[in-house]
Amino acid sequence: MYIVVFVLGAFGGLIFELNRDGLGQLERPRSLQRRHDTGWVANVLIGAAAAMAALYLFPPKETVVTNGGVTTSTLQYHVVAVIGLSIIIGSAGGAFLAAFQARALALLKAQEAEATKNVATGAVNELAKGITDNLPKNQLQSMAKAANQAIRNVGSNGNGNPAPGDM
Repeated sequence: MYIVVFVLGAFGGLIFELNRDGLGQLERPRSLQRRHDTGWVANVLIGAAAAMAALYLFPPKETVVTNGGVTTSTLQYHVVAVIGLSIIIGSAGGAFLAAFQARALALLKAQEAEATKNVATGAVNELAKGITDNLPKNQLQSMAKAANQAIRNVGSNGNGNPAPGDM
């Protein structure tokens, strides 16, 4: 299935290249001053990569069959849907990959926010316990400073939102 998706995504990238300027032409690979323009090959590879990434976003459907008390579960793609989806996503390769990247980044930011929230909640709970236990003012101040630093560290080590000074 992966080979089929790769080839159809590449075909979609080729369709994009042919339709890009409405002339039905392929841009030839060429060398420029300090870089190499890969021409039509880039859109073919981007289309193939985008179609492969789509397999992650659109997993196969699970079919559960019960026969005489025995349950069998299988995962399979609907072939016609995979063909169409691969070509369409391949033809919109760059845009699809940018959207996929934005979605992944949003998921990471949500995880970072959750980590920051957990650290902050723990710090507030410890301070509340210190207040309830009537700890001395200097000890509470020290706990508050440590809590503030712990929250900032979540952002600076990549596991949370950036600290205000990091923005």
